Amino acid sequence: MDREYSYLEPPRDDHVHIRFTGPFQGQRITWDASISTLEHEFRVRRPSRRPRTNPRLRQFIDVGPADGDTRPLRVGLNVERLDEPVIRKTIIMIRQYKLLHEGYHE
Repeated sequence: MDREYSYLEPPRDDHVHIRFTGPFQGQRITWDASISTLEHEFRVRRPSRRPRTNPRLRQFIDVGPADGDTRPLRVGLNVERLDEPVIRKTIIMIRQYKLLHEGYHE
């Protein structure tokens, strides 16, 4: 099956690093995207003495500054694991998000 994205690192169940194209503010760009589960985000961010879960961590999209026609993108999702359908739905969401702009969005 042909994918409309490519892996930049070997995929894991809790985070992936991919590249795909799509519109952003009227231009076609390349997204350099890191997609992760919220559990992964919390493990990466939390100090060692905190509890394992954090009810305040919410789904997010973080659009970084352009580097030519490429933009970094971080997406945190409230899912147990990242599989092909979740990755495809995330790409569709980013491509269809008409008012998306640079910055952090919950």
